[in-house]
Amino acid sequence: MGYEAALVYDSVHQRVIRWGGHNQGGGGEQNAETWVLDPATMKWELKEPNRSPPGVCCAQQNVFDPTWGA
Repeated sequence: MGYEAALVYDSVHQRVIRWGGHNQGGGGEQNAETWVLDPATMKWELKEPNRSPPGVCCAQQNVFDPTWGA
């Protein structure tokens, strides 16, 4: 899943959302993958929305908006 991704906790759905980062291999390109973790099962699921944001890394300014669920 790479490194330098952004993480946020979705308290409404009780999931951890991981987005962006660099691809594996050190110095890899930025990616726009979105993964969701269910803490109860510790299983990750790759989400593939129709509208993906551009790739990014070190995006710690992200927040979760419980009103919109994204």
